[in-house]
Amino acid sequence: MKKIYALNGSPRSNGNTALILKKALEGAASVGTEIEFIDLGKLNFSGCKSCFECKRKGSKNFGKCALKDDFSPVLEKLQQADGIIMGSPVYFGGETGLYRNALERLFFPVLRYTAPPGSAAGKKVNFAFVYTMNIPESAITEYGYKETLEKTLKFPELVFKSDPA
Repeated sequence: MKKIYALNGSPRSNGNTALILKKALEGAASVGTEIEFIDLGKLNFSGCKSCFECKRKGSKNFGKCALKDDFSPVLEKLQQADGIIMGSPVYFGGETGLYRNALERLFFPVLRYTAPPGSAAGKKVNFAFVYTMNIPESAITEYGYKETLEKTLKFPELVFKSDPA
């Protein structure tokens, strides 16, 4: 059975971002997919500490984040994912800190510094990204949101060899 996880990067558990993520999961569940909603705002965790334990060959943490906190069991679950939907409201020109912390912890350990960049993910994982904001559509271009948010789309393709939506 396929597994899809949704990560809510909003500090609001029942805000617009969470509602959209839950609707997406309902759609996936309706065709028999195993689903789980993960509310990052309820977890006590940080971003990458740049300890490089995930990069050290021979380390028990090679390809995996060595930090132990509330996000560690989430990372273990995400290693089994067939799909991940990440959602964030846009505050101050970008994703929330919660969302960025999760991205760092998810992508950095499996990124290999090779030429071209490689992956230790071991499997393809499909990604979708949801962004919510209360601005007129014209402001997306005016403030450069499209370019800023599209940068994140490059990482799943690089690290998980997927086609992000």
